[in-house]
Amino acid sequence: MEEQEHSEQTVPQSFQFDFANYELIAQGAEGRLFKGVFLGKPVLVKERVRKAYRHPILDANIRNKRLVQEARSMARCLKAGIKTPLIRYVDVNRYCIIMDYIEGCTFRDFINKKYYYSEEELNTYCFKLGQVVAQLHNHNFIHGDLTTSNFLVEAATG
Repeated sequence: MEEQEHSEQTVPQSFQFDFANYELIAQGAEGRLFKGVFLGKPVLVKERVRKAYRHPILDANIRNKRLVQEARSMARCLKAGIKTPLIRYVDVNRYCIIMDYIEGCTFRDFINKKYYYSEEELNTYCFKLGQVVAQLHNHNFIHGDLTTSNFLVEAATG
């Protein structure tokens, strides 16, 4: 497995993240995804959005808890050898995780848009997905939202 690259750049404590130069690429029930550049690296920013129907204090507590849980889970996955984007920064005040951007598509799009060349290739990818899920479970990880939309098929690198 490839060694993860660790940036030697650090983020100042007074850092204020600005979405102005980031492209909104997806929006779901729990948050928004932005693509941009952070410390010279292509990144994906996952922002947990406020729920207007929840009391503001309860909403802040829920978003903070889920943000921290997700960041910890991603770090545990990396440590266990499960391919996961490297986290570059977590902003608990803005409810954001900034992670390496992985060029590719969701497994759902891979299937639905027929990005595969043959049924045999699709079967190979399905088998690999099953291996990843087994790896998660072997390390006592519970995903919580195990759908084909939450797995990425990395683009070929040449």
